[in-house]
Amino acid sequence: MHKKIKYIVDIIVIFLFLYGLVFNTLPISTSKLALIYILIFFPKEKLLSDLLSIKILNYSFFVWILISAYYLVICSLNPNSSLNFFIQTTWYFWEGVFGSYFLYRYIISSYGIIGSLVLIRNVFLVQSIFIVLTFLNVEIRERINDLLVINDKDT
Repeated sequence: MHKKIKYIVDIIVIFLFLYGLVFNTLPISTSKLALIYILIFFPKEKLLSDLLSIKILNYSFFVWILISAYYLVICSLNPNSSLNFFIQTTWYFWEGVFGSYFLYRYIISSYGIIGSLVLIRNVFLVQSIFIVLTFLNVEIRERINDLLVINDKDT
């Protein structure tokens, strides 16, 4: 029974990470919550050794440092600029590059290649079920729209 609960939790974590939902009641997106969950429950020594040994992660970090340094210099020279772009880019970097890698390592260590592909397929199946339900039932669509922050709403 414990494996089944872990499997369902992992489907939820992957779903939340991939789709990055923003609920009206939460101050951050669900992808950040999923990343926090992964960082808590995945062995830290494995992650640290991977971060130091994998070249693409080191290269990505180096590129982020260069871009961030350039932007910070531009911001310091222009008194009218804000750091919002820097903060947003930093989050995109940590979620997109490291978050995706951490999620990959978390899934592969638990399920292997084939099991991971089946797990991701099941995440897409859950998303498909939500889509079909929102097409078939207006009440469900309105409830979901009320719960989530939707950027393309007419104001």
